[in-house]
Amino acid sequence: MSSSHRVSELFDRGRQANAAGRPGEGERLLRRALAQVERDGAAAAGALDAVAGGPADVEEVKARLLLSLSTSLVERRGPGAALDVAGQALEIARGRPVGMRGAGALQALCRSQLAMIHGRAGDPAAALAELRAASSTAHELGPRERATNLGLQGLLHLEQPDPARAAVAFRQAADLAAGHGLQQHEFMARHNLGLAAYVAGDLSRALTLMREADRIPADVSRAVAWHGRARVLMEAGLVDEAAQLLARAAAEGERDGQRLVTGQALIDLATCQLMLGRPEAAVSLSRQARDSLGRRLAPGLRRQAELVLISARRRTGTGLAQVVTGALGLAAHFDRAGDVVAADVARVVAAEALVALGRPVEAVATLGATGRTSRLVSLTTRLRVRTVRIAAAHREGRAGVARRHLRAALEDVEEALGQSASLDLRAALLVHTQELADLDLEVAGGRALDRLVAVERWREVASRTPTLRAPSEPGLARKVAELRQLRQQASEDPGRAAALAGPVSLLEREVAEASWAARSDAVPGRQGPVTRQGAGLRERLREQDCALVAYSESRGRVGAVAVDGAGRDGSTWVTAPRSRRSRGA
Repeated sequence: MSSSHRVSELFDRGRQANAAGRPGEGERLLRRALAQVERDGAAAAGALDAVAGGPADVEEVKARLLLSLSTSLVERRGPGAALDVAGQALEIARGRPVGMRGAGALQALCRSQLAMIHGRAGDPAAALAELRAASSTAHELGPRERATNLGLQGLLHLEQPDPARAAVAFRQAADLAAGHGLQQHEFMARHNLGLAAYVAGDLSRALTLMREADRIPADVSRAVAWHGRARVLMEAGLVDEAAQLLARAAAEGERDGQRLVTGQALIDLATCQLMLGRPEAAVSLSRQARDSLGRRLAPGLRRQAELVLISARRRTGTGLAQVVTGALGLAAHFDRAGDVVAADVARVVAAEALVALGRPVEAVATLGATGRTSRLVSLTTRLRVRTVRIAAAHREGRAGVARRHLRAALEDVEEALGQSASLDLRAALLVHTQELADLDLEVAGGRALDRLVAVERWREVASRTPTLRAPSEPGLARKVAELRQLRQQASEDPGRAAALAGPVSLLEREVAEASWAARSDAVPGRQGPVTRQGAGLRERLREQDCALVAYSESRGRVGAVAVDGAGRDGSTWVTAPRSRRSRGA
């Protein structure tokens, strides 16, 4: 095989490996192609004419190989290494004479690649600056590069966030790719259309678009796309389905050498298992995620895995003394790294374990050490803090304090139910309302009416389903998209979470107020939860000459509470068969 054909083959195979999610293979192939170009010079360039859209000299071949190599490096070695290599390609492009065939297209291609890398590095301002610099010669690009450019524009619009403009760019990219038989680009663009719907708060449409994209027979790794769709499934409350898809994403990522995607999928899969009440499985998966990420690849992501691991160990109810030590050690590590929100969460885990060990005073003192947990970004963390304070007050015999924290927890959940659906809210409804309901029953004591109200209070809250559709009012839709984007940034960059807590809290209140206002307009005379009307319940039962019996489960026991109008109340509890026990943690 001639030198030129050998370089062409390596180039095509390298790009194909990148697109299919095999960056390690792509890097090896592209470095071999570069080495052959360096060794053979002009003799290696001829077969790349079709890729360049015409006769290509050695320098243009080098630039295009470097750009493809930077795509491999951003996955394997991070944005810094990728920016260096793409910068080398830009220097080659800028050194070409003005008016030379293809010079403008090559510069636009380099600028677009730099924009992509800056976007991956979390610097949208730099990415937009590169795209603006590329715009004057972008019309010289071929269909493949134009589709890539449009897709990048869409992703940057999502960062603003402007899901409507993002959807326009993704749709244009998909149509362009479909018209030229570029199945990989069409797949990515149509999947990202679903991402735009997700950011806008329309989970139903997001899932539909992502499933449609998955039907495109493109030779591309599905790990990233499956992981994205699984997160939407989690937010939609379809946790079992999300877990199945996350397992497929992790396996695909592992097979293709995508260690970051594999780690992210395993962390979310462990979170699913916690939501489904399977802490032992969550321990195994979070440990696997931590070990697969290593110590150098993604330290922040590895710490997220360790935080899920320590939370899962606490939920198993074993080795609690070690959980306390480990959680406080992890909190100290987060503090040193400046990740104050994660440090607070780790201290909450330690406080939960201390309460379970019968050390309520130490648990409350551990919470007090943070000073920041009352209005954290995460609803689930706020409820965990409330749960610790309720349990500690109950164990100390301070029933009034425990009831006050129970009311505050209920108000937190009801406020969140007025917002667009989120994974945080789903986790709260699936896991933490069950824990609060168990505590409410304990605090209620032996009076049947109080126990009945406690049972129904949390049953009603847990049964209410957040909307899966985007708000119809434009102003509210914009706030929902902005809130979702800020939460995503806080999740992806824990170091910024503390700075984002204030803006997120403000937007949460604005979205909740606007959502409740819209519901009040739609349903005149809407009343609060019926569980707050317990005082008049006995009178209504007396008027109708009937009794009310409610069944519930708490901490592995099934119980019945009966109340009638004459005051002949009672309750009974028996151990639940294992096959009938709730999946709640």
